[in-house]
Amino acid sequence: MNFDSKIPIYLQLHNHFQKLILSGELAPGMPIPSFRKIASEAQVNTNTVQRAMISLVHEGLVGKETGKGYSVIKDQEKIMYRRQELVQYTTKQFLHAMKALGYDRQQIIEVVFQYSNDNSDYGFENRIPTKGKLAER
Repeated sequence: MNFDSKIPIYLQLHNHFQKLILSGELAPGMPIPSFRKIASEAQVNTNTVQRAMISLVHEGLVGKETGKGYSVIKDQEKIMYRRQELVQYTTKQFLHAMKALGYDRQQIIEVVFQYSNDNSDYGFENRIPTKGKLAER
């Protein structure tokens, strides 16, 4: 992965795996690859991967089973709840930013409608530039 130097690498890894879990690309109960494998593919230290996984454990999206390693939690309801929390947070940030730019409610609706009808990713799909196999997910 290519990382944004302004954001800690462990946090970027956390966000990457959070997105995979909340989008369903990593299904409930699915094992997380070994730290060594992730570190190799992302070209980072295994301690950085461990820190990212520990933050996902604290967030409640990943669990650790002795002898089995880390995996996505099996509680689909908890995953969906966390997904909804993230949607609410992101929406509030977006609305705050749009209002700060002087957009009123109708203009915001028009912008959202305009872009929601466009099938492109607006150049934002991979905000964290990536390389290697993790980027292919």
